[in-house]
Amino acid sequence: MDGVFVYWFGWLAWIVGTFLLPKNELRQVMCASILALLCFIPLNVIISGNQISIGYVFSLLICYLQLGKLRFIGIMYPAVCCLFVAATYIGIQELIRLDPVILLIDGRFLSAGAVLLTIFIIKRRANRTAALATGLLYGDLFLNVYRHGFNGGMELGSLAFFDVFAISVSVSTAALVFSMALGKWRQHVLANSRQPKPVPTRIDKHA
Repeated sequence: MDGVFVYWFGWLAWIVGTFLLPKNELRQVMCASILALLCFIPLNVIISGNQISIGYVFSLLICYLQLGKLRFIGIMYPAVCCLFVAATYIGIQELIRLDPVILLIDGRFLSAGAVLLTIFIIKRRANRTAALATGLLYGDLFLNVYRHGFNGGMELGSLAFFDVFAISVSVSTAALVFSMALGKWRQHVLANSRQPKPVPTRIDKHA
């Protein structure tokens, strides 16, 4: 059923952020954003026969705010990543439409896996999750424009799309957290190995 993953992962992320993360401004902003997104996803507006989820617009705004912190030169690399992600998402969605045999695997996992493969090939981690999310949002927009044009019929931010969005962003974030934890553990091990070992005190029995 569409929408299962986005609500499961969304509420799980909100619970972890609310009860496990340290109390700071980052936690407040993150938890408030997740809660607002979960509330906005089922709300839609109709513009010229096109259905647009408020959650879609809200997600795009959050991504812009995150990537907007970068300098002009620094934003070029995430922009290229966004294009790769969007192209991958469109390609896999069209492949599913033209060849439904591949749906032996759930299409949402298939789309998320292809997109994650694209983003993880890119070695630089800077704003990887934000670039991934933005690329998916662009991919949904370009795919709808390709299929329906601007004459009506577009559905931006469907529950099926947000399932792919939730799976991809959750895996990317989990990989980033794991990588950071692994780096801190490595630094801790190296710091301990560099410390001089205490010289044992020798007791002279003949004294």
